[in-house]
Amino acid sequence: MIDDAFKLSQPFHTDNVNALRLTEYMDKEFSYIIWETVIVALGYTHDMLLRTSEFYLFENYWSDLVTPLYESLGWDFSLGGHLDYFQRINAIDMACMYGQAHCVNESLTQYRDWMSTGINNIRDEVRATVYCTAIRHGGLDEWNFAYFESVANNPGQQETNRLRSAMGCTEKAWLLQRYLEDDNFTASNVISDIRDKSSVGFSLAWDYAMNNFESRGLGYNNIWGFEDYMNTQYDLDQMNLFGSRHNNMSSSDASNFYDAIERVETNIAWMDRNKASTKDWLLEVTGIMATRARTTNVDIPKYVYVPHRHDDTAIIQDGKYGGKRVPRTAEGLYQLARPHA
Repeated sequence: MIDDAFKLSQPFHTDNVNALRLTEYMDKEFSYIIWETVIVALGYTHDMLLRTSEFYLFENYWSDLVTPLYESLGWDFSLGGHLDYFQRINAIDMACMYGQAHCVNESLTQYRDWMSTGINNIRDEVRATVYCTAIRHGGLDEWNFAYFESVANNPGQQETNRLRSAMGCTEKAWLLQRYLEDDNFTASNVISDIRDKSSVGFSLAWDYAMNNFESRGLGYNNIWGFEDYMNTQYDLDQMNLFGSRHNNMSSSDASNFYDAIERVETNIAWMDRNKASTKDWLLEVTGIMATRARTTNVDIPKYVYVPHRHDDTAIIQDGKYGGKRVPRTAEGLYQLARPHA
């Protein structure tokens, strides 16, 4: 039913909020099949909101909903049966992706243990998640460690791919720009690594691809890869600008170009129909969650320390309960740490 609701919302047979409302009970859901269905179905909404101001509400919502499942399974893969194994991977991936505080802290702990000892004890099944989370919520040391592991230590293709993908998870613009310009890496691969990880990464990757298309030997597929996340009139204008600059492309490439234009137009129409109502719904449900948290016997710290999140503003003050992202500056959102019971 949830899967059908999300599918119906994409071609505008129903509003996206109708599908999202069906997920409000998910903090009480522990079925692998249901969670797997929701994770897959949620992808389009995630992509559409990624570069909007509503995304932090979306993160808060899913961080709260996945917490009971995540806490019930933990990180011990020796426990449970066959479905618990796959459910644990999903729970860790989703909790960390949406900034659940314990998942973030555990990822940082495991990654930094590897950094300090030189022994990688991170389970293979969650390495991609741990690497990305540690680099996103860490700092220069975590990023540099992945850089040197991938460049100097030749860890094998699979591990190299994980590390390089994780390097694209940082939200520090100057590190992403450094990554794009580094001759140790193929520009087309770096663009793929950073464009879908954050709004900062998307913008930097697009500008770099537009300005360095010929000089860095990029292909048209590098450009079409942006279409899934483009959903504004500015995006459409940019894609059309690219087409006008490269009006001598082959007929097959031209066909792909018009497909990309059509996809962006569809995304814009989806946003026009769903963005405002989705924001209103997210404000409503996250407000209810906040009220619920305030009325339980939870010790809510007045000052929360955020290790390594942003070097110059480690303390966030007053009025926010654990695990929430809050607007702090125009440059980004800051992750509050939630004490883990």
